[in-house]
Amino acid sequence: MGANKLKYLFLATATLILLGSALTPQAEARIFIGFNPFCRTATYRRICTQMVNGASSFTDASANAMISAHELATRVRGLVPLLKPAVAHLEPKTQESIIATCTEDFDGIVDDLEVSLQAMKAGDIGTARSHLSLSQRLASFIFVNIVYLI
Repeated sequence: MGANKLKYLFLATATLILLGSALTPQAEARIFIGFNPFCRTATYRRICTQMVNGASSFTDASANAMISAHELATRVRGLVPLLKPAVAHLEPKTQESIIATCTEDFDGIVDDLEVSLQAMKAGDIGTARSHLSLSQRLASFIFVNIVYLI
């Protein structure tokens, strides 16, 4: 049951991490140290393990994963202007619309992750799951459209 609760969070964050990795240079080497027990059923165990950051309880794992997703979404949101060359062949109004839509969507993802984290701290799991689901859908939509543009 715990894996089902984290499924949407990890899918959204994996999408954001993959997008962030594609857009930012990586210069550090990482040593693989195994999987966190909360990540044994995750599709992307290494990403999950990195996100839960050594948590020893389900609540801590969820909170750490949301914090990681929020930090990454905030960082990737700052990369939206890098899409301009990919849409340079389009009409100026269309370019502006695409950039504005991406900016709004990333703002929505960041906001939903903030609400989810606050709800989790307050013990409101329903609200947390609802906003995580919204952020996951937005992240998937953005990723598909960015891949299409590039």
